Amino acid sequence: MSNKALDDKQEHRLARQYVDGVSGCKLAKEWGIDTRTVYNILKRQEITIRSVAEALRKTTADDDREIIQLYMSEFMPSTEIAKKYNICKATVIKIIKQYGVGILSRNERGIHRLLRDGVNDKLCLHCGILKPRNEFANNQYSIDGKSTYCKICINEMQCKYRKKHPRKVHQWDRDNRHKRREGQEHGDGFSIEEYESMWEKQNGRCFYCGEQMIRSGNWHVANYCTIDHVKPLSGGGLHQADNIVLACNKCNITKSNKSVEIFIETMNYRQNERNTQICG
Repeated sequence: MSNKALDDKQEHRLARQYVDGVSGCKLAKEWGIDTRTVYNILKRQEITIRSVAEALRKTTADDDREIIQLYMSEFMPSTEIAKKYNICKATVIKIIKQYGVGILSRNERGIHRLLRDGVNDKLCLHCGILKPRNEFANNQYSIDGKSTYCKICINEMQCKYRKKHPRKVHQWDRDNRHKRREGQEHGDGFSIEEYESMWEKQNGRCFYCGEQMIRSGNWHVANYCTIDHVKPLSGGGLHQADNIVLACNKCNITKSNKSVEIFIETMNYRQNERNTQICG
């Protein structure tokens, strides 16, 4: 095997890999050098060479329980556990898997620490604002049961997607139009006369945010006029005039199937966040 020369940064990376539990033979194969050269590099980096007995050291049942406790309760990284018990990282992972415990990523460990410490806020990775957990949609596949982005950012991204891909959205609307028809069958209906009367009553402004709306042109814009059911059809609401208001496209999408009280509370929180950023 050829012994290629490694620079200082490469030798430092090799030493870090060895400390993390990678064996000298694997490092030699990965870096394209022989095992003797690997150990010479480790000596230059002042790394203590593990003996075969240390690398394959068996832990007792009490040690295994303590390792699981540190990993699941303290959320200590497997590298630090390996250093504490003088074993390689691969042995720690093997012990964790033997007890049926899933391997956590760095992000998942951070989330678990926040939940353990009672922190109810969550950082939205889209807008970068720390918000209460009820501002995030539920996600059964997430480690904390909440989505990565807040509800407001998700709605904004959905609006941008609808504007960028109108044909796909139109095709989806056509394929799922029957579901909305089934919901609209319950109630007295909403006539054009009632629509015009409500437009005049609201002075062409959104029922929720008060912005002036438009009724013609591009229907993907935020201030396009739409009808919104105060009590959602999915929640047992009726498709009739006393359960319908005119709302802009943005508020209608943001409200989704939430109640009016929760939606207004969400709008007030968002406005307070913006005022805080401006004043700050």
